[in-house]
Amino acid sequence: MPRLTSLASVLESLNPPEYGRTAGPGGPAEDGRTAGPSRARPAPAGGPEPPGYEIWESARRQAEFYATYAETIDESSGEDPADDASGWAANVYPPGHWTGPATLATAYRLAAQHAALVDPRWSTRLAVRAGMAYVAAGLPFGLFLLAGLLDDRTLRDSATFGEVVAPFQTPDTGAATTHPVQQTYLLLAAASRPWLREPLRQTLAGAGERLALHGARPIGPQAVPLADYLELANVMEYDDHLPRRTSAARDGQIMYLARQLASLHRGQAAALRAARRNQYLWRQGGAPVNVVDMEYVAISGLALRHRPWFDELSEAITNELRRDDPLAELPVWTMGEIEAELPGIAPTVIDILRDPDRTRHPDDFRDPDTTVAPWDSEREARTQARRTKTDRPRSPEKSQVEERPTEERPTNERPEGEWPDDGSEPRWR
Repeated sequence: MPRLTSLASVLESLNPPEYGRTAGPGGPAEDGRTAGPSRARPAPAGGPEPPGYEIWESARRQAEFYATYAETIDESSGEDPADDASGWAANVYPPGHWTGPATLATAYRLAAQHAALVDPRWSTRLAVRAGMAYVAAGLPFGLFLLAGLLDDRTLRDSATFGEVVAPFQTPDTGAATTHPVQQTYLLLAAASRPWLREPLRQTLAGAGERLALHGARPIGPQAVPLADYLELANVMEYDDHLPRRTSAARDGQIMYLARQLASLHRGQAAALRAARRNQYLWRQGGAPVNVVDMEYVAISGLALRHRPWFDELSEAITNELRRDDPLAELPVWTMGEIEAELPGIAPTVIDILRDPDRTRHPDDFRDPDTTVAPWDSEREARTQARRTKTDRPRSPEKSQVEERPTEERPTNERPEGEWPDDGSEPRWR
């Protein structure tokens, strides 16, 4: 059973266990919720704050800051140099250079990561905008992010699919497509979605063999060996090349993927535990580790969306982590929140995919009720009601995405094959 079942439970898990009265150096005990390194903050008039309140409030403020900063960069991208007396825009967003879109993408990604602790709809829209900015910068991480967060129907929208994939269809489109780390992200996206392999065939030809030479190179937020990411890509790609499949083989693959992902998530949880020792920085959002990291959320999403087993694999991952810190479940919990909310926000997500260059105000990504605290029982009830109405897989008739010709719709048909019954490592060809 997952221990993170709601945003309130997540914030309670994020609250440091030492939260409470602590003794200041050379002085009497202080309230652990200090407003500064040496100053106690008075208790609120309405009684004690709910566990994790400061973390939630800090996440909301930082999400708003990064979203506003991204809007400033976005507006500056088309500014006439004559109107930029300080030269700020030209330095941050130089014309024709990849650093401008990359800076914009990073700002939106940071906003999305903080917003994940406030509202999943807000966070998803910001993350999609970040993914499109990475694509505009020619970085395969953008396609990796979009493929992990979005389902096939949304990602393959006829008006957006070509633009998302086009920058990576040939290896000579930019230096990023041949960089080992960026090519690994591209390989993972194609391994998760078989329909991406044909348009990316030329760029990824021989990629597995080339990347194996860089297996010790660090990658990701915890600088794990690149070989760990390659292993996940190999598992998903190997599965699609098998001639037949049994129920036991399917269960074995779920177990194997769950163990691989659980190992990644344990590393992230360990970093979060270490960062939590400085309670002041932790509560103020100044810790050097992202609480929710969209890279780990996306890599979980790639595995969860590889086949129609979202719930089963999610449960298998949380079972693998049942004796670990609950924070290790954060990527799976975040992905579950996105999956539950995606049907309701699909039209706005597709609008961002279709028109990424339109400058958007920070409020355009947000719903009016995102300022309501997660401890509000009515909000929790609304969240549960939305999830109850959301069935997987979603039928096309109930999708809020406009109808498309049948031949443009994704197919879930894959070759059938065998898989080790005990979840052990398969023998690669």
